[in-house]
Amino acid sequence: MNSVASARAEAESRTIYQSDTLLVRGVAGPDRTGWIVSFDHFRNEPGFAQHGFGEAFLRDEGYSAVHVLCCDNRWYQYPDMLRACAAVRQALAGAERILTYGSSMGAYAALRLGKAVGATATLAISPQYSIDPAKAPWEWRWNQYKDALGRCGWLEEIDGPIDSAIVPYVAFDPTDLDLRHVERIEQDIPIRRLPFPHVGHPATGYLGEIDLLRPLLRAIYDGGDALAIARAGRERRRTSSFYLGTLASKQPACRLNSAIRLAETAVIHRPQGPMGHYNLAKLLTRAGRHTEAIAIHARVAEMTDRAAMYLPDHADALAAAGDMEGAVAVAMETASKFPDAAHIHHWLAHLLWRFGDRGRALQAARRAVAVDPSPSFRASLERFEAELRQSAGAGRAPARRSGWIRRLGARLAARISG
Repeated sequence: MNSVASARAEAESRTIYQSDTLLVRGVAGPDRTGWIVSFDHFRNEPGFAQHGFGEAFLRDEGYSAVHVLCCDNRWYQYPDMLRACAAVRQALAGAERILTYGSSMGAYAALRLGKAVGATATLAISPQYSIDPAKAPWEWRWNQYKDALGRCGWLEEIDGPIDSAIVPYVAFDPTDLDLRHVERIEQDIPIRRLPFPHVGHPATGYLGEIDLLRPLLRAIYDGGDALAIARAGRERRRTSSFYLGTLASKQPACRLNSAIRLAETAVIHRPQGPMGHYNLAKLLTRAGRHTEAIAIHARVAEMTDRAAMYLPDHADALAAAGDMEGAVAVAMETASKFPDAAHIHHWLAHLLWRFGDRGRALQAARRAVAVDPSPSFRASLERFEAELRQSAGAGRAPARRSGWIRRLGARLAARISG
């Protein structure tokens, strides 16, 4: 779509539903006989300031779309969720096609809320069946969020057995934990599997990288043969940094050199993408090649404008190389970008404790518990507090390294401001 058409589509954006928890916007494209309803995925910084999932992509492809954004990462467990869906259904009354679309948490919603919005087709990429431990006890990801949701209570009308009037397409990595979710989904409804081995979670990045998402979505929207398109696109994985990098990361220790070669191949094929470089850096750290690993981590940080998701491994690589100040600086930067991620503050606390900054370690541990009072986080905090009491009782002050802490503060301040 040209810039004039894009601007017109933007001007025709309208709010369909809004509350404290949900924002639903419609963006009309040239084709208004059918609509795609996209559901937001998990975000490090959730809220309504972001674009909807796939908004620019769908607009540029000429689709009319409705974007469902949520205020936080609560897996759509909102009392007004079905009211919002009813508003979407009413707004799209008369449409010939309504395709629900999402990735990971958004794919969960695309499956579970498709009937409520009147979907005639669904593309769910790497969905969860649920993250409720009672329904998916094997799921260990997103512990902070499932613990918080467990305390609030799961909404049966959203998270109960899936009810679908259609047979959705589900794209996923069958070598990943996502397979268990797919198998559990199939206990409720029939689906059309689109398996993509060794591409990781979610499969969205892989599909976009090899330019398979575009024809796949079009085929499902038009009622074409999406399964044939998925099979035909299989050969493209040989140049995918997601595929090669995931495959490399799964190699056993005895095949570390082979894993590094796979990751190097990913970089050769996708030199402008961060994923291949990122996986290569992690493998080089495993191999003890710290100087190379750190240089590549620094390059990834530059390529991604210091995107938070890549920084923890950068910090760990610096720590493995013995660069205490550098590791803590990057770790503190990471925590500043993840203020509500308990596991990040827990990790920061242990790094600080390891390097002798007991005061800041205690602060980080308390922050982790304040965000998520899980048993493991509380146990770490209690251990830190007990060791500090023992040190005080023995007349030994906690270790202080004021010189390097001052230098660290200046270094962090310069990095954030720059």
